[in-house]
Amino acid sequence: MIGWAEWGNVVAALGRVGPDPRPSGYRPSHVDSCGQRGSPPRWDDPAVDTRLIGYWSDQEVYPGAPEYTDLGFRADGSGWMYWASWSTKFVVHRFGWHLPAPGVLVARLHLTVGGEWSVEGRDVTHLVEDREEVDTVVELGWTIGPGPELTLDRPLDDVLGGLRFLPGEGNSTDPTLTGP
Repeated sequence: MIGWAEWGNVVAALGRVGPDPRPSGYRPSHVDSCGQRGSPPRWDDPAVDTRLIGYWSDQEVYPGAPEYTDLGFRADGSGWMYWASWSTKFVVHRFGWHLPAPGVLVARLHLTVGGEWSVEGRDVTHLVEDREEVDTVVELGWTIGPGPELTLDRPLDDVLGGLRFLPGEGNSTDPTLTGP
């Protein structure tokens, strides 16, 4: 066999097929969305804190504020932060995330998108004016409580973003991926 490719527990041989060259007891290494090696996350494992997974917003924490921040944490380890202001400017950070220890959140920002938002009829659209690939790792402290409030010990972005969030309504989708 010249090589192999893996998808979960399926191995596809490339070239001449022969005995499996991998050592006995071989277990594929998993690289998570933050670039950390180890076993794949098991979101159904009771030892993994899944309370962070979902959509969070600071709009209800600071009603009437001229800007707001939304966060999305998906179970697959991907996420996004959306910041918008009344000035019609917006910024989205897309990132991978994991929880290496209780109360510790590590996010690896990999893309920043910015531009202007507008309202057309009942729809909000986003005109992307800036797009930058980045590689920035941010480590934050986090807690949930009292009640359903998510508190970060510092913003995900040093200039934009909030510290306190409540579970948000709507879908957990990066808003720049929707619309025309």
